Amino acid sequence: MTQTSRFHDVTSNTDVHFAETFSSVRLDGVDAGSTLNSLKAYANTPNAMNVLVPTGIAWVQGRWYKNDAAVTMTIDAADASYTRYDRIVLRSTVAGSPGTIVLAVIKGTAAASPVLPDLTQSAGVWEIPICYVTVTAALAAIADTDITDQRKNIPSGSFGYVIDGGGVEITDGSKGFIQVPFSCKITGWTVMADADASIVVDIKSQVVSTWPADSTSTASIAGTDKPTLSGKKIAKSVLLTGWTTAVAEGTLIEFVVDSCTTITRATVQLHFVRTN
Repeated sequence: MTQTSRFHDVTSNTDVHFAETFSSVRLDGVDAGSTLNSLKAYANTPNAMNVLVPTGIAWVQGRWYKNDAAVTMTIDAADASYTRYDRIVLRSTVAGSPGTIVLAVIKGTAAASPVLPDLTQSAGVWEIPICYVTVTAALAAIADTDITDQRKNIPSGSFGYVIDGGGVEITDGSKGFIQVPFSCKITGWTVMADADASIVVDIKSQVVSTWPADSTSTASIAGTDKPTLSGKKIAKSVLLTGWTTAVAEGTLIEFVVDSCTTITRATVQLHFVRTN
């Protein structure tokens, strides 16, 4: 029987020893608790045949990775007739001195019934998924709706609010509050409605201790990228231009309609990663 322990001032520990140790306490995936943007891929503006992966920290088989600036991942031209799925992954290569972890694209095969390309997970190369891109036939530019998040071990979800006009067009103004039960970082929004029409919803926040007596404590956190529909039933965004994305535990989130045309019922979702 062999018994092993680390690291008692032994200078002979190798990369393999450290990786083996850390992999027992850190699962593969994204570190959602960092102050960076959790590697959530999004479409370029204007849309093009590429995908942006923002800042973030991750672990792959006990090895640490950090990206401190958005990386542009080029997607090959679409097939003329069939759809394919391309994967964006973090690829850890052990061979070499030093080894590396980098973002990479795995191109899928266009087909009438396409499937996701396989991940390589071997002793020398180990890949974990970030997202996959649906490259439909003759696609000229990738939108956020073409990107499906596949990040691992990141505590994420969404919370939202239904704005109901009671069968008539929704009026402007405050529609209600929800309380956030844990600290989190907002990563995007989705707004859905019952008609191909228009609505703009501001998102405001307020601390519990001053609500509702002190209305001046309410402040917009939505910047210039407010949840907005314009002539359609659903819209999404992960840009969050100008947003205050960090939300503390117990914060009250207020949903305020800036303008609305025709819509009688709408749902606003805020997507998040948990930070505590």
